[in-house]
Amino acid sequence: MNKYNILYKDITYNNVLIVENQKQLEQYLLNDNLFEKVIKFKQKILNFEEHHWYGDIAGIGDLCDMKTKTFEEFKLCVLGLIAKRNADMKERLNKGYILVIQKNGSYFSCKKEEIKIIENSKLSEKDIKITRWKNGKHWYAKVGMHDVIDEKGNVKWNSFDKAYKEAKKFLNNINKQSIKWGELCLWNMKLYWLIQNLLETKHYIELEH
Repeated sequence: MNKYNILYKDITYNNVLIVENQKQLEQYLLNDNLFEKVIKFKQKILNFEEHHWYGDIAGIGDLCDMKTKTFEEFKLCVLGLIAKRNADMKERLNKGYILVIQKNGSYFSCKKEEIKIIENSKLSEKDIKITRWKNGKHWYAKVGMHDVIDEKGNVKWNSFDKAYKEAKKFLNNINKQSIKWGELCLWNMKLYWLIQNLLETKHYIELEH
């Protein structure tokens, strides 16, 4: 399946899969390894190894930790939540929506005409924009329509100069394609997709400013 950079409601999403019908969803689920990812990270926690939790992996793991006592119960809980997620995906497609699936497995649904495919054209320093909220202490940066994220996942900086420096690095990485789009937008920035669809509610985004 092809991956795209899209614009949806003034937010850029990079390296995402777009699923438009049940056949494409079946293809995606055949290659989906969310269960293995959750179990792998759970085992790392049990072994006191360094770990990072992202998107649906974090949500499923945290929820099952609250509901279970043994590792076997944990695995059964994970399978149950993934089954609920798959059913939710199918239902959204049946209602005429498309699915936008991110690298970490989190997703949202929308109408096809609500998204815009972004072409990877060359950008320049003229496309850098540095902003700050009124009376705010932090500076934010954009390159074209893309929010700048540094290698540590930061999206705001303490000075204009630092924000501009990170924007130039980001610009260079885009034009040289030396960093994959998905890696540029790992959600270890303080932006988390919560798995509310697994709790029978809608996804929402929590932004920290």
